Amino acid sequence: MQKKNHLVPRKLPCQERSRVTVAAIYEAASQVFTRNGYSSTTTDSIAERAGVSIGTLYQYFPSKDAILVGLWENHFLQARALVEGLIREMEGLRFVDREVVARVIRRALQANMEDRVQHRLFVGDIPWPQAVIEKELELGRFIKSRLEDVFRRAPNLRVRNPRVAAHVAYGSVYALIHEYILYWTTEVGMDEFIREVTDMLVRYVFTGDERAVPAERFEAEGARA
Repeated sequence: MQKKNHLVPRKLPCQERSRVTVAAIYEAASQVFTRNGYSSTTTDSIAERAGVSIGTLYQYFPSKDAILVGLWENHFLQARALVEGLIREMEGLRFVDREVVARVIRRALQANMEDRVQHRLFVGDIPWPQAVIEKELELGRFIKSRLEDVFRRAPNLRVRNPRVAAHVAYGSVYALIHEYILYWTTEVGMDEFIREVTDMLVRYVFTGDERAVPAERFEAEGARA
């Protein structure tokens, strides 16, 4: 049975130099995990890629599992902060229209595209520790709960069950964004992708104006983002 302390960092970086070192280890781990596969990756290969000694790596992480858990923990915190910010923006609105939905999708897409290598790792076939699986489920529950709140407050809600609609909307956008980041970006423009996903969600969840948003409106929103 795997020991719990095998999955947590040995110490947290307090000084700027230490934070830079840990960030380099995380970046290197994302690249090596994705390139070599999780099973074939060693702490030596991560240290070499990061440009640090194996002794330095072990000062912070007892194993490659701890690095993997740390990567996901960072992702979890960033994703939760992003969602909280987006939901706060939507809470003050009286009417959810296509422009609002498009803005949310664009922000989520851009945040996820900041590190494609890491996202390829997250959606890959890796034997995640149970602690990470539980965190992923927690993140999903949090996002779906906040979406349900937004849906329930929207005066132009179409769906009959906001809870189920939140589950469907989250699952659909999650899958589409990851597929786009990993495979579609050279084939489909971002504005076109956002326009189609927005159209799908608005027609499913909300009532109101059924007209498509003109392309220039998406492009203007992209310039402001």
